[in-house]
Amino acid sequence: MSASRKKGLLVLTAGIVIAVLSFIVPSKGDVTEDGNYLKRNEFGEGDAEVSLVVSTPVGDIPLTYNVNERIYTEEELLVMLPEFTAHLEQVVLGENESRESVNKDLDFADSIEGYPFIITWSSDRGELVGTQGNIKEEIHKEELIMLTAEFKYENYVYEHSFPIVLVPQVLTAKEEETNKLKESLKAADMQSKTESYITLPSVINGDKVQWSKKRENKGIKIAGICVAIAILLFSSEAIEKKESSKKRLAEIKEDYPEFALKCSMLIGAGMTMRQTFEKIAKSYVANSMHKRALYEEITVGLRELESGVPERQVYERFGRRCGIRETEKFGNLMSRNLRKGSEGLKNALRQEAREAMDMHKEQIRRKGETAGTKLLFPMLILLLIVMVIIMVPAFSTFNI
Repeated sequence: MSASRKKGLLVLTAGIVIAVLSFIVPSKGDVTEDGNYLKRNEFGEGDAEVSLVVSTPVGDIPLTYNVNERIYTEEELLVMLPEFTAHLEQVVLGENESRESVNKDLDFADSIEGYPFIITWSSDRGELVGTQGNIKEEIHKEELIMLTAEFKYENYVYEHSFPIVLVPQVLTAKEEETNKLKESLKAADMQSKTESYITLPSVINGDKVQWSKKRENKGIKIAGICVAIAILLFSSEAIEKKESSKKRLAEIKEDYPEFALKCSMLIGAGMTMRQTFEKIAKSYVANSMHKRALYEEITVGLRELESGVPERQVYERFGRRCGIRETEKFGNLMSRNLRKGSEGLKNALRQEAREAMDMHKEQIRRKGETAGTKLLFPMLILLLIVMVIIMVPAFSTFNI
């Protein structure tokens, strides 16, 4: 069985299993066999819309009904209150450590997660504590405040009162100096509202001060950005160079079998290696519209021959410049032929051409396997999409 048929069978099986389960497993909100009732969601889960089919003497009638979530009873609320009020007294403190030492704004939350109550806050000293829990005035001595939380749920209303103690805020020397500066700056602003400039005070509480605008040093940031860009450029250049070299070697490996076969045929026809190089290079220059790395190296070798470089060195250099094992082997074979004579060269070239073609077939087979592996992930995505297309309507239809 082919892979596509296996996947199709898998999708079909999954669809059948989901369809069967949708009939076997009772959906949420179904009318039970033991009695006619609908299950409500618990508090916090929200209302639920259910689709019903009612069998009547005149036929089946479809209905859609919104089932409200369950409401707590008064007994349940009374059991919940002690825990809720204890939690409430902790939440209201906000960043303060205890009720006996409050010097930061309070947290007048209107609800607490996990509890059904809506909370409304008030205090007996509204001039000190605002409706949002903020401390309105600077506290110079301890102040006893009575907070009252009124919390409602449905038709039930409860109250809970408890005391807190406001204490003066302890500031560091720097914080006190900062507050003085803010007050002086605010006073200077008030005195020069009709003027174009604010006259900053040069003396505050008998101490001389000097004002200056804070300047952000952007040089370090700019230098950092430049360094980052330079690193990216260098790294991208190195990556590009590496990819280009990799592509060049792959191209040479791809063209080498054809080159080896041409050399075998031309030398078998009676040409010398020099004549073979010259014919292949001139044919490439005359007919090729795109540069190919292997044949560019052949033309370089031909120019070396024409400039007087010894033929043996030309073949060895050609093999090394190409950078793959096969061309180095070819260059050494040609060099050895010049030293020891051409006996057995034709057979050696035929063997080299056969090996090169076998290597070419192996490369094509590996490319095919790589392409299949690359297609695997998109095929999995398509399989998941098909599964979703099947499952979503099934779950929606049967309210699972």
